[in-house]
Amino acid sequence: MLQAQTSVNKAALFTSTAKESPGNVSVKPITTNSKVQKAFMRAFGENALQNWSTAGRNFLNSFYVDGVRTNVLYSPKGNLIYTIAYGAEQQLPGDVRKLVKSSYYDYDITIVTEVKQNERHIWVVQLQNSKEVITARIENDEMEQVQQFNKPE
Repeated sequence: MLQAQTSVNKAALFTSTAKESPGNVSVKPITTNSKVQKAFMRAFGENALQNWSTAGRNFLNSFYVDGVRTNVLYSPKGNLIYTIAYGAEQQLPGDVRKLVKSSYYDYDITIVTEVKQNERHIWVVQLQNSKEVITARIENDEMEQVQQFNKPE
């Protein structure tokens, strides 16, 4: 649970640093090394946008795949560290959607985040109804609620 949230929080941090540095000064575009370029092209194809920035010693690319915002982080050796994709209910596989809706049938799915790191595949789903917002985490066909709060009246 905590690890998925940490990954999502790190992704938000990396995304914001990829666009701007402190004081709203734009960061200059960077180029990666050949190992990172080859690994990225193998995974996402030659036509995927290359919008690289650095995150520590690693390389972060923030781009869109089929209208879905995606962040990928590679080590300098070209090893994929994680992929995080942000989307809507349509990006959920049918079995995951069915699992979520079986417990939260009177909620709307508002945000879907797919996290792939190491051999793990995690879905983080935000749901809401007129009274509250819930965040659920799904991994290995198991779902747990990780956050719940009431909407302001």
